[in-house]
Amino acid sequence: MTVSRRATIAAASLAGLLIGVGCARPSPSVREIDHRISYYQDRVRSEPRLYPAYALLGAAYLDKARCTHDPVWLARSREVLARSMEIQPNFDAMKTTAAVCNFSHRFEHALRWIDRAAGAMPEDPSLVAMRVEALLALGRVLEAQSVVAASGLADDFHVEAARGQVALAMDRRDDARAAFLASAEAAQAQKATQLQAWALIMAAGTFIDSGRAADAKPLLDAARRLDPDSVELAIHDAEVLEAEGKAESALATYAHLANDSGDPVLHAKSFALARKLGHQRDATAHFKAAESGFQKAIDAGEVYTLEALAMLYLEAGESIERARLLAEENYKYRQDQSAVELIERINAAMNPPDLSENAAQ
Repeated sequence: MTVSRRATIAAASLAGLLIGVGCARPSPSVREIDHRISYYQDRVRSEPRLYPAYALLGAAYLDKARCTHDPVWLARSREVLARSMEIQPNFDAMKTTAAVCNFSHRFEHALRWIDRAAGAMPEDPSLVAMRVEALLALGRVLEAQSVVAASGLADDFHVEAARGQVALAMDRRDDARAAFLASAEAAQAQKATQLQAWALIMAAGTFIDSGRAADAKPLLDAARRLDPDSVELAIHDAEVLEAEGKAESALATYAHLANDSGDPVLHAKSFALARKLGHQRDATAHFKAAESGFQKAIDAGEVYTLEALAMLYLEAGESIERARLLAEENYKYRQDQSAVELIERINAAMNPPDLSENAAQ
């Protein structure tokens, strides 16, 4: 996995921890999120002007979107968050709206909402991580680095995690690992086991990307003791299996996760590995599931799957012209290294060098 892709995953998975419960435990957390949704829906029905309940309902809808990969929940989240702000401008609605913007790849909008939230509660360190996520996605790496440096906060989970994201974006894996380990220590001090596990998993990822899968295992085992059902943990376990040459076992893990969660990203990963192993029927099934999932969000007017769908087509070697259009549209919303490299790869695929003898002459 390239550094830019790891940085993207780190930011996305951290964002899932900053707001609400997230989906580290898929089945239990879905049930818990549904309970929260039902509870806050009842609250706003009984007290239509209870603006904090609308903000909390918006956070629950965002978590539901993360877990189900269904964009309808994003629309519902935006609606109730706007209602909360209409009744009374408040920090929780501002912060969650910023999180919705980051998740949906509306990063410029996210920065504006983060500014509003920071004006209401500047001491909240999670805003540092959210701001860094948006800036990195926009390709503003040095600015993101300055935000971390200017935070003035030490030994804080969110700030150290943000420092790790910046280091990944700058291709400094050792620095990223140190930051994620510091983030894990901060989470441990707060007895926040899920956050601690996430940070350990991200630190392990830096070893995997450096070709040192064996060194990643102790960190993954430590995370397993804290959060054994973490999806991020299972994905990194599969990456270790790949690195060890156990591709069939890795595919089994990816495919199980994809089929269990319906996550089109995991279907795309399963497609690539199944095709590499020559399992054409499985590869075709995973390709269709990934394509359908990514397209569903686009059909709903969302932009956060543009890059993923373009990458899927590029990896499959088909619909390259559409891949180019998707990648160019994606660049309107995010300009990080991953977005730039995708366009370059698509252009290279569309215009391969002419290696014939005549061209050489």
